[in-house]
Amino acid sequence: MATIQGVYLALFGRPADPTGLSYFN
Repeated sequence: MATIQGVYLALFGRPADPTGLSYFN
C-alpha cells in the first residue's frame, strides 16, 4: 500500500483515505 500512499501524496497532497484505498483493493 506504500505505493498507493505515495501516489495519493503526489496527486492530492494528502495520505490516502479508507474509501480511496478500498477502491484499489
